[in-house]
Amino acid sequence: MAVLEKIRVKFGIGASIIIALGLLSFIISPDDLERAFQSMSSKYDVGKVGGKSISYDDFKADVDNLTEVAKLSGMGTLTSQQQEQIRDAAWQDILVRNLFLKNAEKSGLNLGEDEKVALTTGSMISPMISRNGLFFDEDGNFSAEKVVEVGQASKTNPQLRRYWDNLLNSIYNQQVINKYSTLFANASVETPFAVRKDIEENNVTSDVEFIMLPYGYTQDSTVVVTDAEVKEFYNNHKKFYKQIASRDIEYVVFETVPSQKDIESVKDYVGNVYNGFAAAENVKSYLSRSRSEIAYDEEHWYTENELKGINSDLATFVENNGEGAVSDVIQAGSKFFFAKVMGVKVEKDQAPVKQVAIFQMTAQPGNETANAVYQQATNFAAAAHDGLAAYRRAVDTLGVYSHPYPNLTEGSDNLGAINNTKVVTNWAFENKVGKVSDIKTVDNKYHIIAVVTGVHEEGIASLQEVASDIRQQLYIIKLGQKKTQEVAEQIAGLSTMEEIAEKLNASVSTRSGVTFSSRSNQSLDNAFIGAISAAEPGKIAAPVAGAFGTYIFKVTARDTGAFYTEDDAKTAASQYALYSTQGLLPVMMEEAEVKDNRARFF
Repeated sequence: MAVLEKIRVKFGIGASIIIALGLLSFIISPDDLERAFQSMSSKYDVGKVGGKSISYDDFKADVDNLTEVAKLSGMGTLTSQQQEQIRDAAWQDILVRNLFLKNAEKSGLNLGEDEKVALTTGSMISPMISRNGLFFDEDGNFSAEKVVEVGQASKTNPQLRRYWDNLLNSIYNQQVINKYSTLFANASVETPFAVRKDIEENNVTSDVEFIMLPYGYTQDSTVVVTDAEVKEFYNNHKKFYKQIASRDIEYVVFETVPSQKDIESVKDYVGNVYNGFAAAENVKSYLSRSRSEIAYDEEHWYTENELKGINSDLATFVENNGEGAVSDVIQAGSKFFFAKVMGVKVEKDQAPVKQVAIFQMTAQPGNETANAVYQQATNFAAAAHDGLAAYRRAVDTLGVYSHPYPNLTEGSDNLGAINNTKVVTNWAFENKVGKVSDIKTVDNKYHIIAVVTGVHEEGIASLQEVASDIRQQLYIIKLGQKKTQEVAEQIAGLSTMEEIAEKLNASVSTRSGVTFSSRSNQSLDNAFIGAISAAEPGKIAAPVAGAFGTYIFKVTARDTGAFYTEDDAKTAASQYALYSTQGLLPVMMEEAEVKDNRARFF
């Protein structure tokens, strides 16, 4: 038990992250994870990896294990955010076991016993141990003997054994991941030709004069994109239209807020409390009995900024008054404040801090108010329940605002600024287009009625879903072609950029040091950069269609420098290889057809 107490005291909040939680953070971003494994599988499975179903019970067992480890580390009651972190850690552990470790084993990578010893007490001790205060000696230094001591103690203590096994598992898995990722990074070799090409593309620079004619926002009715063209483009580019499951909804919110009657009632109460405040002998007890939302702490000294965070008028009063001063009642909307300066402390070269007794009370909706708001929601729900058309008629008739929310994902737990709305998300994923919900109450404050306006299943988006985007993309291409041809005809026979600018009623801009290198951030249209690199210096090039407009330009100078060296090219290649390891897990997950349905259950 002494060792367990040390875990709580020395390791403490540091364990709140959970050792396994950060295991994959260096090889894949959360956004990549979501895109890679949002999908559908069995209704009662948390997910699927490589054809193997992950049942809710099995996943919950992993979560419970990590939860116990967290509690052993002194975390106590877990917040909702910490619980989510633990679930993420449990899922990541499943991916490590079923993907990374299995693929590493197939490639011949494993950990020998000597390597395991080296990671815990030997020559390459894991930071998970060396930075863990549990294994520090009395002088605060890491001690291998402490590691051995904890390992021995775990043999006879089941609770400590759980913690110890989780720690070793995380250390060993991390080492396999490091080795496997390093294998891929070192296998990515840039050839001498690629190095020379990289150097050339970074060292060859161009100075350019150009005129840019923006396409503008007015639609050109003469540029027509046919349905057949849209369909052909879609059929040829389907792989670019993969999507996760989502829903489009609209929703109406009836928020329960205090009425003016509720506020006036609290105002009267606060006035009565205020009358006895200044004369109270025991301010702390008086505030407690008066139900102040801020308790008085004799040990706490407020800074000016801290008081501003409570109320700016209150902060101004405290700043301008000394010990014993009592403020008037301050009202800010539905909140009421008053305060007494109990003490002032000034330390050398520091701003004064003050001991302040603060009364704060926020008016809450009364039963009459809450019932009235719920009745409004009931009336709307009754008028809207027959479908989308009825919903929209109710919006117009009752004069409420309908919030659109496109692409609601299965894991979403908020609607705008309203949190804890998973009940609405779950409903939306269980219903079809046109279905209107009953009243969904969130936090006893928000009454929400929603309607499903669109359903997007996981997989390749349908032509109907992406047609408008494709049509706009093809429109820009066709518009560019048209504008380029028109400009070419307008400037035919003109020999200088100034003449062209005058003809087109435009101005000439300049840019120096333009390079073709893909690693350069030049804030220029890619098509324009490519055209510059291929253009003959001193000659006005043919108009070029870009993403946002048409370009007419002339390369005025081209230089070959030596500022980008072979070492720079090799360093860039090495960084790129290291970055490419972030693609390992998404590729593994795609091959294993990973499905993640945790959002259905949590």
